[in-house]
Amino acid sequence: EADPNEKELFFKMLSEIPAEVLYDLAVENPKIYLPNYETERSCMGRDEKNGEYLRIDFRNMEPTQLLHEMGHILDHIYTENDNAYGSFSSNNADFINAFNIGIARFEAAGNQRHEEKWNSDEQKYEVLHSNGKAYCTFNEQEMFAECYHYVMTGDCMSKETIDKYFPESLELVRQYIDDIRNGKYGERNLIK
Repeated sequence: EADPNEKELFFKMLSEIPAEVLYDLAVENPKIYLPNYETERSCMGRDEKNGEYLRIDFRNMEPTQLLHEMGHILDHIYTENDNAYGSFSSNNADFINAFNIGIARFEAAGNQRHEEKWNSDEQKYEVLHSNGKAYCTFNEQEMFAECYHYVMTGDCMSKETIDKYFPESLELVRQYIDDIRNGKYGERNLIK
């Protein structure tokens, strides 16, 4: 039985999410995985635990984070070339090229990318360099998730960076979402 406070937080969060994202949640039907707060580290994100999961810590999550994490779900469901990572952002040559062009522009302007390193002792990422407005520069997958959030709401924490340096990446995500909704990748709701 879910904690009543957690249910309240969940419904509050859902009330602040755009209808298109709620539709994506309903159609793609990711399994919502709530971590055991006593034994597991607090984190959010796409998780592979017997299939596609959306790992959510409602105690520390904002609606904007749910939008970002839903972007990861859509990134991983529909691929033309499946590999070990199995995502559009990791497999689509046009998207990878657009990301790399944007990174070159971003760095040529004297900016530093968002950087993190996995700390296996503490089982968490350590931020080496952070610029909240440039979280999308961490890697292709974070760029995709930020662009999904931006397409759905017209805003995200990386909006200024995407507008200035990554317009091609944004357009490719917009087209990918349109393609999903128009059936290019077949019937939706591939997660059973």
